[in-house]
Amino acid sequence: MTLEEMPPVMKELFKMLPPSGSEWPIAERVRWLHAFEAVCRLVFKDDAAIAILGSHPLTATPEASK
Repeated sequence: MTLEEMPPVMKELFKMLPPSGSEWPIAERVRWLHAFEAVCRLVFKDDAAIAILGSHPLTATPEASK
């Protein structure tokens, strides 16, 4: 898939990435990866989910918050 062929929603997600070398907190990275994973499932019509581990509230376990 070329950049021109990429769906607009994917292009917009990539625009949200911080500049190379800048600070990007883990919670924000996990949030972005969850969004990208969901968009990939929509674009490629795939129901398989990918486990993304990190300190984002969506992935945090009760043990991790202690």
